[in-house]
Amino acid sequence: MTRQVRFSLTLAAVLAGAGRAHADGAPLPDWAADRTKVADASSKVEGGFADGLPLVGYDTNLGLGLGVGAHYTLTGSRADPLFEYTPYRHRFYAQAYVTTGGYQQHILSYEGFFVGGTPYRLRAVLTFERNTDANYFGDGSASLADLSYRGTSYSTYDAAAGAAGPRYFHYGYDKPQGQVLLERSLLGGRVRALYGLNVIYESITRYDSAGAPTKLGIDCAAHAVIGCDGGWNDSLRAGLAFDTRDFDPDPNSGVFIDSTGQWSAKGFGSSADYVRWTTAARAYYSPFPKRADVVLAGRFLYSIQSAGVPFFAANTLPGGHGVLHRLRNDVLGPVRRASHRRRHCVEMPARRPRKTNFWTLPVAVFGSSGMKWNA
Repeated sequence: MTRQVRFSLTLAAVLAGAGRAHADGAPLPDWAADRTKVADASSKVEGGFADGLPLVGYDTNLGLGLGVGAHYTLTGSRADPLFEYTPYRHRFYAQAYVTTGGYQQHILSYEGFFVGGTPYRLRAVLTFERNTDANYFGDGSASLADLSYRGTSYSTYDAAAGAAGPRYFHYGYDKPQGQVLLERSLLGGRVRALYGLNVIYESITRYDSAGAPTKLGIDCAAHAVIGCDGGWNDSLRAGLAFDTRDFDPDPNSGVFIDSTGQWSAKGFGSSADYVRWTTAARAYYSPFPKRADVVLAGRFLYSIQSAGVPFFAANTLPGGHGVLHRLRNDVLGPVRRASHRRRHCVEMPARRPRKTNFWTLPVAVFGSSGMKWNA
């Protein structure tokens, strides 16, 4: 098992339906003095409120997806100096999402900005994910080659699957996980130090049968990959982030750059010993802020990991949650194994602009390029 280096460059344009305005500021603690004031701060609602939204998606791998997501948000009081500089003080989120192709993702999460008036931001997430039709095309840069079956190479997924069988390049998994992330604001709030703990258990189902092993089954028998029986994938995280976004959950402008290290070890319950370092830079720009809510976004990502990573953890990235994030991470950041299987995604999560009571349907256009290789 060799080190893997992964690179991804992403561009996206997102269109929605509302503009943004700015309001006057207020004194801030030193550790938040350089934070950008949130858009529409003058019309921001005080106190707490609930909102829900339907989740509708279509993916040629996973089929039609339907679900619902709901928030309960506490924004605090306008008398709080931080009121105009935080999107909210506390937010709870719950999601249920299923697809016709066997994928599920259910989430409970909490996020708190400057908890208790301190410079700390806390995030906690519980997730259950199931996929009965996950792709497996090999490990590392070998997955970039044409698909093959019994010595014959095929230029398309359909041709290879037709020869090998519909489940030859697939496996199933159940993945419950919990994550806690603590961030500490530094240098006026532009920089944050972060520390995290991930606890994940992955249950693997291989679709091997007598005389007809799958691609994963063959690689497992040859000891080409590890983690074939699943297991714990616990890790510690630490890093730094630089953030100038105007509105953390849904930015129109600014940059977000983070660099994080991840350490997994048998000494604290994981099934494998490995390390990973990931650096990503994201930029957001609104070319017509007074005329339309059009946002141009781009991301550059570089990730390197050591040997010893279980195959089911080798192609995942730390990040957010929710079906919207999952689809965008798969489309915007294709650092997973090469997608020989053609994939088209359409996502339609409704959202309500902060200045109106009407729901809008964003349209997102993505373009991406990436590469992975063994070092």
